[in-house]
Amino acid sequence: MPDVKHGLYLVELLHEAGTISYNEGVARRLAWSELKAWSDFVGYDLDSWEASTIMLLSACYAEIRSEERRVGKECRSRWS
Repeated sequence: MPDVKHGLYLVELLHEAGTISYNEGVARRLAWSELKAWSDFVGYDLDSWEASTIMLLSACYAEIRSEERRVGKECRSRWS
């Protein structure tokens, strides 16, 4: 993982908010409403660019998790 010098707090906020959600076993990015509910609950007033960045990070994380799951299934089926 690359060294993050600036904006690391956004990654930390993403992890606090929950990174991703699952719908029928599929990794999905957080919904805007989930991020808003979290920020209201903890009292963190996100700037619009912070919220957009967190949502982008969540989408990237969900895509990586989905790819890992897909590749894992392919590997298991080859060795079964």
